[in-house]
Amino acid sequence: MRYKTFWIAIFSVLWLLYFSTSARAQTEQEKIEAAKKENVAYWYGSMNVDDASALIAGIGKKYPFLQIKRFRAANASVLSKLDVEARARSLNVDVIDFDGFYVAQVLKKNYWSRYVSPELTAYPKELRDSHGFWAGFFLLPQVVIYNSNLVPPATAPKNYNDLLDLKWKNSMSIPDSGVTWYHGMLQYMGSEKGRAYMKRLAAQNVSVQAGNRMMVELTMAGENKIGIAAYAHRVGQFQRRGAPMGWIKDDVLVTTPQAIGVSGYGKSPNAAKLVIDFVLSLEGQAILRRAGRIPANPKVDPDPPELVRGRKLFYSDIVDGGTRYNEINEEFLKLFGGR
Repeated sequence: MRYKTFWIAIFSVLWLLYFSTSARAQTEQEKIEAAKKENVAYWYGSMNVDDASALIAGIGKKYPFLQIKRFRAANASVLSKLDVEARARSLNVDVIDFDGFYVAQVLKKNYWSRYVSPELTAYPKELRDSHGFWAGFFLLPQVVIYNSNLVPPATAPKNYNDLLDLKWKNSMSIPDSGVTWYHGMLQYMGSEKGRAYMKRLAAQNVSVQAGNRMMVELTMAGENKIGIAAYAHRVGQFQRRGAPMGWIKDDVLVTTPQAIGVSGYGKSPNAAKLVIDFVLSLEGQAILRRAGRIPANPKVDPDPPELVRGRKLFYSDIVDGGTRYNEINEEFLKLFGGR
């Protein structure tokens, strides 16, 4: 009996030692040394080329041994590429980034593996997957903009309820991608109250434009006085060009993130972790700010800071939105585009 008890005790100690060692997070130096033995890190995503190139340049400066090869396309095309390569058993990708609503599909297909970056301690819980599969690294807040040549700031709408004033009828537009804003507003306002509001808003004869950027450009050109659900980073971009752009600052800011994660199908997992750590770090977030993006890290202000600072942020549930996308999008288009 004593002999058996002795070996049980030894086994328990060894198991605890193994578990504590395997559960211990890697240090940055351990990740660096392991990444030096890996070859190339492949990064697939929908983030635009300029922003990705700026981040990759910053990564290369900090980790000159890292070689990153990136494939960029629209969200649907990136997902299609992942699917085709996975079916052919030829998928070799280390880092994947996607616009918020696509997160649900990536999770469903198990293209991400668990990795919780130490940089995430500075981030709100809404920008961290509860199971550690993804993190939001820049924000896509949506705002109401107006052409200040056509709408003097003193008479401009101050909140969403102001958009229901009959004086704005036939003078507003929304992009066909505004379904993300629509979903977020329903979550923020509550389903019943939100749908009642959207019905009244649609009765203002809001025109639907093809694409967010096109909607913004047409608003600045005077096609419409007001643009709903414009990406907030457009404000800084267009104002720096001298565009007559104002925006509502006195109401909630509905936002979704661009999400990034380590793939479970790559051969360079340690290089992938360094990439994730960098884009979430203050250094990586500062690069995104200079590129005109809205940093996800609360410690890094956007340009201009008032795009989000001092405002009430509402992070919509992107997994819910992505899971029910077809249903929500059909409802949105029927309401705003069915006239």
